[in-house]
Amino acid sequence: MTQIQEGGSMTAPADKKDDPIELWGRNITKLAGLGKLECAINRDAELKRVTQVLARNTENNPLLVGESGVGKRAIIHTLAKSIADGTAPGMLRSKQIVEVDLSLLGAGAKTKQEIEDRMRKLIHAARDRAGEVILFLPSLTRLTGGIPALFSSAINRGEIRVIGIVRPDETKKVEEADAFLLRRFVSIEVKPSTVDESIEIIRSMVSRIELAHKVDVADKAIIAAVKFAKRYVQGAMLPKAAINILDEACAVVRIERDSAVPTELSDMIRRKEIVNAQLAHLSDDKDHDSLKRVEQLNEELTKIDLALGPYNNNIKEIQKAQSRLLLDERRLADAKREDNRGLRSSLETSILLLRKNLQDLIDRNPYKSSSQSARENRVLEGDVALVIAAQTGVPVSSMLEEETEKLKEMEKHIEKRVVGQDSAVISVSKAVRRGRVGLRDPKKPIGSFLFLGPTGVGKTELAKALAEFMFSDEAAMTRLDMSEFMEKHSVARLLGSPPGYADSDSGGFLTNAVRARPYSVILFDEIEKAHLDVFNILLQVLDDGRLTDSRGNLAQFSDSVVILTSNVGSKHILDAPEGTTNEQIREIVEHELRHKFRPEFLNRIDDIIIFNPLTKKNLRGVVDIQLKGLAKMIAERGVKMEATDAAKNKIVDMGYEPAMGARPVKRVILREVQDPLAEAIIKGGYVPGDSVVMDVRDEKFVFDHKPGKV
Repeated sequence: MTQIQEGGSMTAPADKKDDPIELWGRNITKLAGLGKLECAINRDAELKRVTQVLARNTENNPLLVGESGVGKRAIIHTLAKSIADGTAPGMLRSKQIVEVDLSLLGAGAKTKQEIEDRMRKLIHAARDRAGEVILFLPSLTRLTGGIPALFSSAINRGEIRVIGIVRPDETKKVEEADAFLLRRFVSIEVKPSTVDESIEIIRSMVSRIELAHKVDVADKAIIAAVKFAKRYVQGAMLPKAAINILDEACAVVRIERDSAVPTELSDMIRRKEIVNAQLAHLSDDKDHDSLKRVEQLNEELTKIDLALGPYNNNIKEIQKAQSRLLLDERRLADAKREDNRGLRSSLETSILLLRKNLQDLIDRNPYKSSSQSARENRVLEGDVALVIAAQTGVPVSSMLEEETEKLKEMEKHIEKRVVGQDSAVISVSKAVRRGRVGLRDPKKPIGSFLFLGPTGVGKTELAKALAEFMFSDEAAMTRLDMSEFMEKHSVARLLGSPPGYADSDSGGFLTNAVRARPYSVILFDEIEKAHLDVFNILLQVLDDGRLTDSRGNLAQFSDSVVILTSNVGSKHILDAPEGTTNEQIREIVEHELRHKFRPEFLNRIDDIIIFNPLTKKNLRGVVDIQLKGLAKMIAERGVKMEATDAAKNKIVDMGYEPAMGARPVKRVILREVQDPLAEAIIKGGYVPGDSVVMDVRDEKFVFDHKPGKV
């Protein structure tokens, strides 16, 4: 152990192998001085606070509290580098920050007592260095047994100084393990970086990634990595999430560059093998479905062969050269083991020639050379999008599609699903365009809407269509039925049960959904049924765009669209006399709204949209949409379906109920179309290729069978 001599000077341990700090610690001050650690950028406030706490006379142990990936460890690395460079304040310049390696501490230990003995030696070694060693605990939650008490006692006596890091949800576990230890620290919150801050951070350190992968990263790729991480990656914390995405994108480009056969060609070759295997399996099957599948596979095989044609010979030569090289490398390994020097010498010469030949073949690959010359070994926005698509399943095209072109056609896209609500579609589209071009408060949701109108007019369908348009996925919608939150005790499910109750650690349904998918549509269905406490929660969502659940985790709504639906005022909308203008109807409905909802709630909603009752002309459009869906289902059996105008008009007449909207039409189709059609198919007579034509005769639906072409 290090001994303290008179005057407070220290002597080095006789043998570093016996020094606990060398055995179970990692001197990050020394590593930072050698430039081997990543340092924090734009964390001056947190770094200053850590330094101030360390300079205090008492309670001088900083604890960095923040989510994974926000840069807690990087702040400690920055402090260590300032000590190594001599730029730290005077009282810290002689210090050494030593990270306690908890894995090494427990390696080979047979009992908890042995681990505690090792930790006691480590604490004593730090104490004997006269305060020159600051211990860094990378995870307080991993301290088990009596170890927390050892730290608490040593800290309380002022023998050691400690820096710790912990996640917000882990503080409760630390408190349960040893509440006294947690009180020895001064908590310093480390918040996630904003999008702009993350872009600056990555720009300043991207040169290391470029050097490691030997690629050039375009600035647009950096911006895309940050924005896509924020938008699509579940639970992402900037800047770490964006750095990981960019690192993988660089790896993709590097693999593409170093591969003998480009990825696209490799995928086509593997696909050709799969297609040939399927054709071999289907060669003995003569039924209609099998023959149709064989035809499709042959068409696909023809396309692949055409694409591979110019490169086939080169690829085959490369594969043969790779096989010969691999065989000789194995023979060389055997010759080295057997100490056969003659064979070893000849194989080494052969391998050098084979490698040169393989490189020549790769360089002559026309596909690879054109691909690389176009790319210029740069990581582009598309490479980042491919990584995000692989991680999240979000189509790359939806990320890279020109926003202006897509937003111009927004009304047309939505009106394919929502019929007869032009004013509602236009209002929603305007709000979304405002949000996309940045003309909105970045802290608030993209848009918040209150949909009013009778049942079955398309309020929920518009929410689904909006989710599909904005996020390329109808599933990107969280639907909350407010009839489930009518009682006061049920409201806790939105944010999570209070501490001490069952499931208090599981978080809230609403906050978990937004944290898992921050870029989504949140639908509060039939909001008038909700308990008053739900509106208190919504006030914060609509105003600040954030919520904190029962575990202290923050959920951001700034990338979400909030939609609330209600039937308030439906009677006035349906009973409005002929000739009543939309402004008059809105005035009446808003008067009733003010009696139903509080002013501070209505004042936070971006737009109140009133849906019109559906006319027969509107219902005809609904019938067309529903029958298209039915034709798609029956097409899976190889049967086509058609419907005459008379049949469609008959469905409209039978399903027209102004107070019920489009739902009666769906019931008519189910009862009068789907049920008889199912019976006809079950009875037989329909084979793949046939068609069924729905018509009306004598006021009844009939289904004519049209055999397919033989």
